[in-house]
Amino acid sequence: DALATRVVPYGAVLEPLQSEPGDAFKLQLSTTYSDFGHVLCNGAPAPGLVPDPAACLEMYRRSNGIEALLAQADPANVRLQRAAFVGELQVGEGFVLTGDVAAAVPYFRRGCAAGERLAGLDPANQQAQSDFAAACEHLGTALAKTGSPADALVLLERSARMP
Repeated sequence: DALATRVVPYGAVLEPLQSEPGDAFKLQLSTTYSDFGHVLCNGAPAPGLVPDPAACLEMYRRSNGIEALLAQADPANVRLQRAAFVGELQVGEGFVLTGDVAAAVPYFRRGCAAGERLAGLDPANQQAQSDFAAACEHLGTALAKTGSPADALVLLERSARMP
């Protein structure tokens, strides 16, 4: 699709902007990559855009790379930690969309671990609890598809018990 081929190079144009000062700018850049990824995964809201899982994955990986660096540099910043958590899940989903569920598993594992940490920071935070449940579900589903049904069952049951 002509639009999809223009979007990925546009992402490459954005890459040098990562050197701009300020975490807020970098977080916005990661959001831009993530938004591109969402459009490329779903083909919407751009009428006529055919989903492009490979390009979607590339945008999610770029977004996640920025988020991971920001989170690593500021481990006490819960907003950045959640952004990195979501980024791990997005990259995992990108791999699932490309048909490579095995490659998604490490991202879902890291996402699940991050989700558990964030949920543990504030057990009353319903968003954090829901995020952790979703991460367990993603990992459990991926493990079920990659030949680890016992591990998958534990995670899926855990996810179902969470609020």
